[in-house]
Amino acid sequence: MKIASRRFSGWDEKTQRNLLNATFEYGFLRRYAMVAPESKTLVAFGNKQIMGWAFIFRFNGKNFLNIFVNQRYRNRGIGAKLIEVGAQQFGKIVLGAWDDMTQHLFKKMKAKYPRKISVINWDNHREKMAKAVIVMFGEEFSFYHLLLLLRKPKI
Repeated sequence: MKIASRRFSGWDEKTQRNLLNATFEYGFLRRYAMVAPESKTLVAFGNKQIMGWAFIFRFNGKNFLNIFVNQRYRNRGIGAKLIEVGAQQFGKIVLGAWDDMTQHLFKKMKAKYPRKISVINWDNHREKMAKAVIVMFGEEFSFYHLLLLLRKPKI
């Protein structure tokens, strides 16, 4: 596995499309990448296949790291490696757990890197983050995008 790092907009169109397809259809990761293409990404490749990826966005001086690992590659340490690389590259990071699996992984990573990682419950912060995006992007951000961000993903 190789992890590459660059801005979302720095990937070629095919890779950008593959990244957007390698996440939940209505997930925050996909939606945020579309409205903030200059944000940094980490991509885990295996044999030229995207195994998982992370998207880093800054809010209130904090680095929020959102990850997605393709279902067929889960439980192989890919998510943990993306988090580890994110913490190395961006210093302190915030992880938003949205289900039992992410809660377990993120707490384990926080125990391993207590000074670099904090964990929040994503459902408790969803609306706040959506509003923050509007503040960040102003008029470029539409009401439609806000509704997409507030919509709970189908898992």
